[in-house]
Amino acid sequence: MNSAEPTWPLPVGDEATLSSRTHSISDADPLPFFRFHEIEASLDASDFVEGVLTSEGMSVLYGESNSGKTFLALDLALHIASGTPWFGREITAGPVLYLALEGGNGIKNRIVSYQNHHKLTGSALQFFLVKQSLNLLDPSGDIAAIAATATQIEAECGAAPVLIVIDTLSRAMAGGNENAPDDMTALVAAGDGLRKLTGAHCMWIHHSGKDQARGARGHSSLRAATDTEIEVIADGNERRAEVRKQRDLVGGDVFRFSLSVVELGTNDRGKPVTSCVVRSLTGDEVVKQDATRSLSAQTKRAYEVLRDTVISDGQGGFSLVPQGFISVPDSLWRERFYLAAMAGAEPDARKKAFRRASDALMEKKMVAMGGGRVWITDRNQQGQDRGT
Repeated sequence: MNSAEPTWPLPVGDEATLSSRTHSISDADPLPFFRFHEIEASLDASDFVEGVLTSEGMSVLYGESNSGKTFLALDLALHIASGTPWFGREITAGPVLYLALEGGNGIKNRIVSYQNHHKLTGSALQFFLVKQSLNLLDPSGDIAAIAATATQIEAECGAAPVLIVIDTLSRAMAGGNENAPDDMTALVAAGDGLRKLTGAHCMWIHHSGKDQARGARGHSSLRAATDTEIEVIADGNERRAEVRKQRDLVGGDVFRFSLSVVELGTNDRGKPVTSCVVRSLTGDEVVKQDATRSLSAQTKRAYEVLRDTVISDGQGGFSLVPQGFISVPDSLWRERFYLAAMAGAEPDARKKAFRRASDALMEKKMVAMGGGRVWITDRNQQGQDRGT
């Protein structure tokens, strides 16, 4: 502030100063305001996903790698585009723009899996996919291009996108530092600008931080600006999405689901190509899916290591593996178990622990082996789709 300008509040009777202050603000427009007696309750539903997401808001859906967060985000986005209830919650249908910034064809396979599973092949859902790198950190970056895409969608559908998904936040930063307050606040501001330009709710797909109790990775300014925060957790056979924060709605909801494998066809080697779809779990199914809770700590860990290894490295088409199942070399499972659960242990102790755990899992018929390969007997825990 210029030292020559008068201070506020003004001394009583200082008309010259008052005149100077009035002149200095004469070019500014007053802010819109409501008078007390004019304020009424807002009863219209602003949550286009009942109890979960609000119109023109901002959300962060986050979890560890292979937790299923992208599968869940896609499932939610496609339910919004089709207007079908999601986990029993009512949906206000509208166009969805999904920005897949990490590239690769896995995202297409996941969408086709949804089409096949829900018998929507050939349906014209109001779902639009952009699959390329974008820079949202730079004010002169790709915000205008995204807004122009939303405008084109509105012209085609007769309605503007209700949801824009940005997958993932780290790729949207284009080399920025998630832990730096300047970079994170700039990214949040970019999201705010995108919401203002399009009127859409913006959902960031993000990763968990090292300290799970502190939520999503990066500077705390992200959480402070977030309206809805959802954590996706893989716990044994069960996956769940827990609503950690709600600004205007009641929080604390938990959505339990599993990933079911869908076979898409065969590749040029004649091997099956698969991906997964989200399947919501009822109360009885949660109990069934949670069979690992009866296992010892090391046996449960061996199962979790196998499940993650199958998801990341599994392949199908082996003669001694049942058709429709994907498997990994049993030696790879053993090596991953040694690294994850027995790092630093003596060789004999590692071998005994793995033998006990693998024998227990086969005795319970949770895993099976043949021809040097191992697989999980529950199809819902299979998956060779890479990614989050």
